[in-house]
Amino acid sequence: MIGWRFWVLLAAGIAFVLWAGSALVLQNGKMPEILAGWESPAAKSETDSGQIREESREAMRDILRRAERDRESDR
Repeated sequence: MIGWRFWVLLAAGIAFVLWAGSALVLQNGKMPEILAGWESPAAKSETDSGQIREESREAMRDILRRAERDRESDR
């Protein structure tokens, strides 16, 4: 039977490999150019939702401006 020390050593080895791999992939805290297009779907949706949010605000401003002009012209 394999002892607990083996499992601790195995877990430490896996953690080291993951740490070293992430340090190689994320050099200087940035994604390499090769992987730049491989954003996660969550990261892509954040940029899309930000754009949609800004477009919604602009549309709401336009609606309010038109309503204000209509109210001014009714007086």
